[in-house]
Amino acid sequence: MVYYRKNKSKKYNKKKKKNTKKLRKYTRKRIYKGGGKCQSYIITGAHGFIIYDKKDLITIPDNMRLVVYSDFCGKACNNVKTIIKYICNEEQDKISEIAYNTLNSGTKIPELYVIPDKKDNIQLSDCANNIIYEEFYKEDKNLNKAVPLSIILEKLKAYLKANNLEDTKIDLHWTICLDVIDKERIRIEHPDNTMLSKNKYGYTEEEFISNFKYNLDPCNEELLGIQYNLTNTDFTNCKVKTKKNTLQILSKNIEGKNIKIYLTYPDIIKKSFALPILVQKIEHNYNQFIAILTDKIKSIKLDEIFTDFIEKKINEYIQKEIIPNKSKLFENIIQYSIDKDDVTINIDMTTINNQPIINIIMNIIYFSLIELPIHVDIM
Repeated sequence: MVYYRKNKSKKYNKKKKKNTKKLRKYTRKRIYKGGGKCQSYIITGAHGFIIYDKKDLITIPDNMRLVVYSDFCGKACNNVKTIIKYICNEEQDKISEIAYNTLNSGTKIPELYVIPDKKDNIQLSDCANNIIYEEFYKEDKNLNKAVPLSIILEKLKAYLKANNLEDTKIDLHWTICLDVIDKERIRIEHPDNTMLSKNKYGYTEEEFISNFKYNLDPCNEELLGIQYNLTNTDFTNCKVKTKKNTLQILSKNIEGKNIKIYLTYPDIIKKSFALPILVQKIEHNYNQFIAILTDKIKSIKLDEIFTDFIEKKINEYIQKEIIPNKSKLFENIIQYSIDKDDVTINIDMTTINNQPIINIIMNIIYFSLIELPIHVDIM
């Protein structure tokens, strides 16, 4: 198996040919659907939120892990349907957001809530689409109550007990983004607010919408009182690829090569609510990625005119100081790993925090595909 860190222009690589390849161990990670001693269950719904209250922490049960697809102050999530396809390891043609974090059993977190709307009921289901629990949307907003994670956990525990699955290792996937309503801020700014007198089983859709303006600012995990259990738990058969702010933008067999591309984007994308725009731009160019990779695999090199166009475009961004020097940029952000017919491309943009990031992403991906050393064989 060969690990490549090939990040610079063709002209540069001609001069530095001896230094373009590095050998390193690489362990492939797969996502398991479940089965036997390992099962995945999925929570979906329209809106997710936290009501900031340090006194209201819950503990993840002993036989479970909680997998989240956004941070605890994250609004800019991707399409839930594509996330579910990723969880269940199905063939997919659309970009999906891989897990943001996996929280071990014993970890203490604030109570999470989910609420239905006209488009999405609340569901707890498995990869076979068996519905364990469902809360339906009601036309009267006062009847639509937010469901706490603690209630969903109780429903799941009852299901596992009834089906003799109590010894099963569970990955519980929370696919909904989370807004944070600050109860302390309500108390200061609006002490007569009815939410202050409600318990966590009584919050309604109408209250959630009317109190959205009382968001927690600043919002971070320490402030929310999250207490991680870092002790390793026995989930050896429940492997989940977890990486903060990461999209799987391609997973496809192309001309006999299993190609995966992961893009890790900087926090500014999430903070500026630009993730849906980023996903849209990448999906719009999906067929072009396929075409580039197909040509790359079939032939030794791509059309030089197209390659020159990409080179000139990147140089233009460097001149405008939108991105740093090309050699430094690609040295840090693009990594390839090749194991026979399995090719993985990791593009890490976390260190690039200058605007306009979205405008340069496509060129970076194109450049990484053009430079991909698929045809290099080492004895």
